[in-house]
Amino acid sequence: MKNSFAIACLILVMSGSLSAQSGTMEEKQLEAVNAHLAFTNEAIHGMLIIHRMLENFNQEVNKYVDLQSEQVNFYGNSDLPANVFLDIDHYFYETTPYEWYARCQELKGDLPRELNGLSDTIDAIKGLIDQINALRFTLDGFIQTHDLNQAENLKLIYQQLENGVTYYDRIYQLKQNLWHAVQDWGVHKHLFYDIDHAYNVYNELIELLGAVREKDREGALRHFNRLKAESSNQSGQESMLIKSILNEANDYLTNHSIPAFYQLYRPYYYYYNVGMLNKTNRYGNGWIALINQLITQSGKPYLYYLEEPHFFKVIYPERDDINPFQAGKDTAIADIPQILEKREIRSDKVIYVDDPYLIVELYDHKEQDGDIVSINFNGEWVLRKQLLKNEPYELKLRLNDSGRNYLVLHAENIGKRPPNTMALKYTYRGKEHEIILNSDMQQSELIEIEYSDQ
Repeated sequence: MKNSFAIACLILVMSGSLSAQSGTMEEKQLEAVNAHLAFTNEAIHGMLIIHRMLENFNQEVNKYVDLQSEQVNFYGNSDLPANVFLDIDHYFYETTPYEWYARCQELKGDLPRELNGLSDTIDAIKGLIDQINALRFTLDGFIQTHDLNQAENLKLIYQQLENGVTYYDRIYQLKQNLWHAVQDWGVHKHLFYDIDHAYNVYNELIELLGAVREKDREGALRHFNRLKAESSNQSGQESMLIKSILNEANDYLTNHSIPAFYQLYRPYYYYYNVGMLNKTNRYGNGWIALINQLITQSGKPYLYYLEEPHFFKVIYPERDDINPFQAGKDTAIADIPQILEKREIRSDKVIYVDDPYLIVELYDHKEQDGDIVSINFNGEWVLRKQLLKNEPYELKLRLNDSGRNYLVLHAENIGKRPPNTMALKYTYRGKEHEIILNSDMQQSELIEIEYSDQ
């Protein structure tokens, strides 16, 4: 995983032409900003290593839960540095994230005034990668010291894995914020390498990746076409890498098959984390890595481009006492009910979702007025006599693989302002949506849930 970019970037940052002692103010600023970008890129590099460990660990534990295998073989820690990001022996890096972080501390006084916030951003990223590295030992240690035949212990393992989801998502957001700040400054200063429309290609590539990550197929198709058009002037290896990324995106858009290991993760997860990032980031000799090398070879004062971090999701076993997503009573529904507990059901709403694991937030619409509700999901009362508040109440639902799915709002009172009105918020294709349901003591309202990952 060692690479010429890290060497070249270090040479550029440490060179006399950009040294803190002899450079102009503009050169010092560029040196400081590039150091922050280099730290972030190397942190992203290290995140990949632990990302695959978390995936393997998750699936090994799932096998234990569902198949009752003899033991969980959590492997990998002894084969890696104690801290992947420190990497004292430089097994993975020429210049480690920790070394770049130290350099950033030295140079933060040279950051342009409008980018002073970069120091806080990389401090936050540094804290999160430390937590990511510690997580692999936390999980390993928990297995060695706890009885995995106990459901409560297994639940704690999955809670720890969910911490990994949080860490990866938070770094992704911090990276986005960092890049937007640097981008505004760099455009104003004309500091971006734009040979053969590289700057526009980069922006469309990042937008395409973001759309795939968010399961936004319409957005992915739009940016796929734009990336294809913007990259028409690319040649040589740059062109080949962009074409390979486009091929992966096309497979995603046309529902091409994915490896068995990733079936439960869904296509968007595979094509973002494996298919496309393998041809984008440095560890796969990707397009962004190549452009950063060309920037160094140009000998001109350009900003480096940021790579894209992986994201992680937890795959749960089917056991109801372990899986936090509640399944309904009826697992194959041909028709939605017309009557529930002697109350007529009104049904004229449908929501569309793209994941069989659905998280919905329920709250009192507009003003909290004492509404109390029960919620029926696919024949199961998943919530009973819950007071609706302005703060959302979260439900995690496991949809049926086939047939229909539904959720019924059943009023237990009519509050101070009839009827009982509930807002339901959910995410579809990366965007939040809200729908309003009403119920009184004579009639309940049903919303049908239509799932497709196509």
